[in-house]
Amino acid sequence: MCRTLEDQLSELKIKNDENVRQVNDISGQRARLLTENGEFGRQLEEKEGLVSQLTRGKQAFTQQVEEMKRLIEEEVKAKNALAHGVQSARHDCDLLREQFEEEQEAKAELQRGMSKANSEVAQWRTKYETDAIQRTEELEEAKKKLAQRLQEAEETIEATNSKCASLEKTKQRLQGEVEDLMIDVERANAMAANLDKKQRNFDKVKMCFLSATCDQL
Repeated sequence: MCRTLEDQLSELKIKNDENVRQVNDISGQRARLLTENGEFGRQLEEKEGLVSQLTRGKQAFTQQVEEMKRLIEEEVKAKNALAHGVQSARHDCDLLREQFEEEQEAKAELQRGMSKANSEVAQWRTKYETDAIQRTEELEEAKKKLAQRLQEAEETIEATNSKCASLEKTKQRLQGEVEDLMIDVERANAMAANLDKKQRNFDKVKMCFLSATCDQL
């Protein structure tokens, strides 16, 4: 698009230079023919007005082109930033999902350990109940150790559950942020489409202006 605009500006410059040359030629003839034909003077004034109009149109067109370039660059930067944010959020979600799965596996492992410990308690209880008098002290010690192991396992499970709940909240928050970022990306795409539509309309107006100018020439 920029190359096309540059080509059009170059064409306008060439036409402008040609008009200036024609004005100079007419000015030379005007000095010789002013007394013979006043019509040439009127034509010269029209040419000079056309050159002035083309010059002003060229300046306004150049300003519009620069503004359009700036807006496009800003839109591209905004879209890139949003895309990067979405990609980063998705990556964080994947990491949290993996961490959550690992925590779930650890929780399951602890539950299996607790089940095994409960089974061992039942076995020890059955064994020591048959020989309670001889091994009362040993049984009590084993019960204390098993109770301590059960307490540690329960505390570990409780901590794991708390961490899993925290990870779930973080996951939900990040999913909300990802949804917000996707909405921003859609808005940016809509703005870019609108800007492209304005550019096409501007090109049509420019071609109409150039066509009308060439017809006047």
